Amino acid sequence: ENHKLIIDTLQNGTSDLETVRILRLIKKYGDEQDVNYVKPFLIKDKPDIVRAAIKVLEKLDPEYLCIYLPQLLQDKNPKVRLTATRAFQSIDSESLVNMVLSLLKSLNVKQRTIGITTAMLVDFNMVRDAYMLAFSNETSEDLLEKIGLVLAANPDRNLVKDLYFAHKNSKTLLKVQREKIIEMVSEKVSFSLGGSPW
Repeated sequence: ENHKLIIDTLQNGTSDLETVRILRLIKKYGDEQDVNYVKPFLIKDKPDIVRAAIKVLEKLDPEYLCIYLPQLLQDKNPKVRLTATRAFQSIDSESLVNMVLSLLKSLNVKQRTIGITTAMLVDFNMVRDAYMLAFSNETSEDLLEKIGLVLAANPDRNLVKDLYFAHKNSKTLLKVQREKIIEMVSEKVSFSLGGSPW
């Protein structure tokens, strides 16, 4: 009886706050039968509702959610992107890495920005190769700076060597900026070891 009332309320329209509450109830107590009622909320222009729907589908129908995650990872709302990234990471780490790589290879600066932002939200070791690729190929000074900050936050000796070789083999501009990043990472490694990074 309560279940029917909840679904009827969801279908017939209610306030945004009430919709989010109902979606949370479905996440906690719902089952596969409820999935079809939740799906339409993934494409609403209401960030809190979309985030609640992502969380329900992450639990009840992750395969369906995966269809929409690439779109949700590019949502204009940062909270939606964060929720989508966390869901994607918990569902399929390999697909997340492939998506980040694909975004970072894009010719479109906006796509690469989304790739870097998404990569910042996952374990560095999962996307280390993606960052190395971006370090070698990035042509935007702003994006290269962001990449450098992430690399400097995850220093190790092998990273310094890999960055050096990537810089040496890079055919793009921004050589000076790459050298600064290598120097920054080297200093971080040196500081953490109390000596030379080499």
